[in-house]
Amino acid sequence: MAAPLPKFLPDMSVRWQGCRTGLGIRLVLACVVCVAWVACVACLACVVSPVPAFAGPIIRDIRIDRDPVFTEADRHAVPWLPLGLVNKLHVDTRLRVIRRELLFESGQELDQDLLDESARKLRNLGVFADAEILTTAAPGDSVDVVVRTRELWTTAVNVAYDRFEDDTLWTVELREKNFLGTAKGFELARRANPDRDTWVVGVSDRQMIDGTWDGRLRWANSSDGSAIQWSLRRDYVQLTGNWTVRMGYRDAQVAPRYYVAEDLYVRPDARRTAAGFEYGHRLSVSKEGVWRTIAGVEFEYQNFMNQGPLNLYTPSEELPVSVDFPQDVPEDRRWNTPYVGIERKTRRFVDLRYLNAMGTREDLALGPELTLRAGWTARWLGSSTSGFWYTFGHVWKSRLSRTWLQSVRLNSRGLFGGNDGQNLRIVGSIAQYHQPHQWITMAWGVKAGIAKEIDRSDVYHLGLNSGLRAARYRELAGDRLLRGNAELRLIRTSGMLRVLTPGVVAFTDFGTAWFEDSRDFTWSQVRGAYGVGLRLAFHRASADVPIRIDLAWPMFYPTEQPSPVISIGTGQIF
Repeated sequence: MAAPLPKFLPDMSVRWQGCRTGLGIRLVLACVVCVAWVACVACLACVVSPVPAFAGPIIRDIRIDRDPVFTEADRHAVPWLPLGLVNKLHVDTRLRVIRRELLFESGQELDQDLLDESARKLRNLGVFADAEILTTAAPGDSVDVVVRTRELWTTAVNVAYDRFEDDTLWTVELREKNFLGTAKGFELARRANPDRDTWVVGVSDRQMIDGTWDGRLRWANSSDGSAIQWSLRRDYVQLTGNWTVRMGYRDAQVAPRYYVAEDLYVRPDARRTAAGFEYGHRLSVSKEGVWRTIAGVEFEYQNFMNQGPLNLYTPSEELPVSVDFPQDVPEDRRWNTPYVGIERKTRRFVDLRYLNAMGTREDLALGPELTLRAGWTARWLGSSTSGFWYTFGHVWKSRLSRTWLQSVRLNSRGLFGGNDGQNLRIVGSIAQYHQPHQWITMAWGVKAGIAKEIDRSDVYHLGLNSGLRAARYRELAGDRLLRGNAELRLIRTSGMLRVLTPGVVAFTDFGTAWFEDSRDFTWSQVRGAYGVGLRLAFHRASADVPIRIDLAWPMFYPTEQPSPVISIGTGQIF
């Protein structure tokens, strides 16, 4: 016979009383302060005069120079490698793809801001090792513009592998970002983790219709369901452009982890659907940034379809017991929300190397960037509840000195209404990077999250492949999160054989996650890891993110844990 769920689940309406009320008040006050601050700054931005146009020389001619994946110097340096064959097999990016990213034409006045932004747009395509735009003097009051690009090998086979005792995660992925030189892409992937096995197929086109629309379609078939999603957006053609349109849809049937207690979960069948449409328009421009207005509508639906007994799990095993899952849970929702908002984008950039990638130029936006959306979820629009809905995102990257970079992030979202709120979340992080030399990077970061009335099927997780490299997959879960990471990265910037960029790292991780209604935070619940790793990157490949091979040993565990834990993946942990 199935056992009932733990006591707190049927009585969800009262589990956030007492000291939780204080958290709700703080969340409300924090959101009010955010809204007031953004409104004040936006009002000031409205009176900022536009940047005066610069009357520069006239662009006489535009020349595009395309270098192959491997140059003549590369081929002469390692003649025994078939680098010339790689160039022949690679299809160069077509000229029309490059021209569509340029924000200037022959006969126009020269504007250095447009040249710089065009170069960033080309690099952002992810199909060039580098892209730069230069000017040369021409007869009379005119200049010639030279667009130089360096091709990348854009077909990638990515492999990831993580293992902790019987928990195994692996991924094999074939990805192409520049099919036949057209900026069109596709992906085919097979992924497996302790929860599900999944096949993924996706296609994308970053220059649809008139070359300014980005379209993506993705389908996934898993052992516990399937999902399909698409998006179509017309971003601002340039940073100071006038308008944008974004729309998207996602429908998924899945059996997520639904936590009935801190270390216990069931896996009910769920249907999740989301759709939205948004229009944005430029509000004002200054030398520092651009303010824009937003208006849109969002639809969000979630329903748990199980009735009857479900198997009970812990992070390490399936228990020989089942529990009755209630017919109605607070996570069942239907939110239909019209909203308005405001966003700010910076116009200040710096380019660095060997921060997240392994040699390609990384364009980092400096200064504050934020997005605020606020609306009303109303029953008369078919919603299951009524209340104030919002999302807020803030990123501030700054150069503390020539060798120090700092990144601060704050994200929050939720709905105020009913029992004082639903799925209210605040997540903040700070990271610093110090590069005393280009081949040395010292990086550290801290991330924290709190939530009120959190969706028990969408909680914070910590574990293998999610920030704690010596832990089990999703070993820790809750509505509170604390995580820290630190790494010393040593990169051989000169590379090897004109193909590889190797590196080594030493790292340490720590963190915990917990449900506040189960227990209070204590330092004894913090778990940690330390270890070393190898980094390898093919710096003529489109991803240019390191292949990561880490060996981690656990710390701060009350019992002996298996070690070392091996983790193989792509990209930096933070």
